[in-house]
Amino acid sequence: MKIKRSNAIRSFVIVGVLLTLFGFQQVVRAETEVINNFNANITIQKDGSIFVTENIIYNFGSNQKHGIFRDIPLTAVNGPQLNINVSGVSDNIRNEFGQPYQYTTSITNNVLRIKIGDPNAFVTGIKNYIISYQVDNAIRTFNEATPKKNAFLLKPIQVLTTGRRSLLTQKKA
Repeated sequence: MKIKRSNAIRSFVIVGVLLTLFGFQQVVRAETEVINNFNANITIQKDGSIFVTENIIYNFGSNQKHGIFRDIPLTAVNGPQLNINVSGVSDNIRNEFGQPYQYTTSITNNVLRIKIGDPNAFVTGIKNYIISYQVDNAIRTFNEATPKKNAFLLKPIQVLTTGRRSLLTQKKA
């Protein structure tokens, strides 16, 4: 009787440990946020500005969040501060159906932060964010001896998640 009882207890403990380890792993996996895709379409204008449209497919998993942050550096490598315009167009931050998202912008330490989402509503699952903006003076002449150089470096979304990102595509206007 003692052997059967100790075997039953041992089996119960082993099953409990396995369920705890693997069950917890499933919960953690379900809670993870990830960028499924990041695609940027860049059009170079004749005046040296560029027009950028980013398409971000973000998977919140089962997490309830208000939206995302998109941080864009305002300082160019070896160059002046950039002028980035995201205002003035009602649908410059929208979903895949063209419906606009609520957003606010702020600048801290030469980084433009676009806070996208409704502070009074939560989102879960997969959401598509299309962000359009213009960067003035992105391509400029440093001096007469050097040709125009790209002063704008597009950085993928700066978040602590991982995911697949597509290659940048560039088009001339």
